[in-house]
Amino acid sequence: MFTPTPIVNKVTEWVDTEGKVIRPQEDGSKVPGKVPNYELVGTVTNPETGKVTHIFKPTTPDKPSTVWVDVNGKPLKPTAPGKEEAGSVPNYKLVRTVTNPETGDVIHIFTPTPVVNKVTEWVDTEGNVIRPKEEGSKVPGNVPNYELVGTVKDPETGKVTHIFKPATKQIVTVWVDENGKPVRPLAKGDNPAGSVSGYELVKTIKDPETGNVLHVFKPKGSATPGTPGTPGENPGNPGNPGENPGTPGTPEKPMDPNSPAKPEGERSPVDVVKSQFKRLANTGNETTNTAAAGFGALIAGIAVAVRRRQKKDK
Repeated sequence: MFTPTPIVNKVTEWVDTEGKVIRPQEDGSKVPGKVPNYELVGTVTNPETGKVTHIFKPTTPDKPSTVWVDVNGKPLKPTAPGKEEAGSVPNYKLVRTVTNPETGDVIHIFTPTPVVNKVTEWVDTEGNVIRPKEEGSKVPGNVPNYELVGTVKDPETGKVTHIFKPATKQIVTVWVDENGKPVRPLAKGDNPAGSVSGYELVKTIKDPETGNVLHVFKPKGSATPGTPGTPGENPGNPGNPGENPGTPGTPEKPMDPNSPAKPEGERSPVDVVKSQFKRLANTGNETTNTAAAGFGALIAGIAVAVRRRQKKDK
């Protein structure tokens, strides 16, 4: 626990018994010296700041006087002739009494009495109030979302201060899909995965630092991308219609090497049909592939008819 550090103010003042300045203030600690038409009553030194106050009274043949001042030399009661007891001063307590051996003057020195403030406060580590204060000394109790750090009690005023800090986050469990979309409401604590309608568990992750648990799910029946044999996910598998365009059809029958060559630029019916067949076969759809198979048979028939006609011409 800390208290404010007093400001050091080592100066010397000369005042009368009414607190009026009778000589200019000086830096440092000075002796009272002489003040014309005044005689010294006493000197007060503040033990915390070091300030020195010399108190004087007008010079008179009267009897000794008694004055009441605080530690800074401020008058607390009117000066009284003769020697008086310190008595009491409201909200102050007596520190000491000084008597001037030359004049017989008496000075009673007081200090303020701490204000008794027996209340209890609840604050966070930044000093922010987190619960209304209450009269008297109270136990810390519980403050939602906070945990107690410690309690400080002012020995002079009796004030009690309970200091709290934000509570450490509780462990929570969350359920999400593989895209991070929640599939179940968040729950406090470490909870098992359980089941989620329409989903199946992929994995569970636990944060080693916070203890939070993350259950990751995926829709039931969904396959891992790239699984062989899954329709539409691995194009080009042989045997699947429409997924492997360019699959060769029925091999073309070789032409007779003894057939006479055609003049340049002239195309036989067989060549014309063959070119159509190739064009259709390369379109890659089911209809044209079926047609291509028919054209293959047609080519074979036309080739036979052409050879027969050639023989007759000879």
